[in-house]
Parts: sequence; structure tokens; C-alpha cells
Amino acid sequence: MVYKSKIEPIILIVAIALFGGLSVFYIVSHIWDALAINLLVCVFIAYLYTTTYYTITGNTLNVHCGFFYNTDIDIASIKLITETNSVLSAPAFSLDRIEIL
Repeated sequence: MVYKSKIEPIILIVAIALFGGLSVFYIVSHIWDALAINLLVCVFIAYLYTTTYYTITGNTLNVHCGFFYNTDIDIASIKLITETNSVLSAPAFSLDRIEIL
């Protein structure tokens, strides 16, 4: 079973406002190199949004985020699951997170 990461609307709104505002500034100022870099960062963030998910197969929990984070956790080895708001606990696009020890 595949579970997509919850997307916190405020995080999405802040990202769109920030990168959209920077894009407008770069266009008005004719800073094309910076605009290209900004757009590449936007594409990368969109890629992460679409490729962050969690899969349970048998007794294994797989956490996948983009091409650089992919880990398997044996469900039987889980000692503790707690709710947290820490961005360090897991790859997710929401502040409603769980930490797995």
C-alpha cells in the first residue's frame, strides 16, 4: 500500500510566494541567469513533492523522497512512534509528522 506525504498548505503557499516573487523580480530586472536557477530549484521542489511517499510491503516500511532518500525499515524493529513537528524527523511536506525509532 502506498501513502503520499501530506502537503501543508502554508508551506506550499510560502514556497510559491517566495519563488514566484523572485521570478518576477528577476524578469523585471532582466537577470536571466538567476531566473534560470530559480526555475530549476522550483522544478526540483516540485519533483520532491511528487516523489515523497511511504510504502508498506509485507513487514517493510519504505520511505522514499526523490532520488537521494530511499530507506527500508523493518516494521518489527520499530520501538516507538511519536507525533512530532520537527523537520528533522522525516522527509515530509507537512508539520504534522511522526518520528519512528
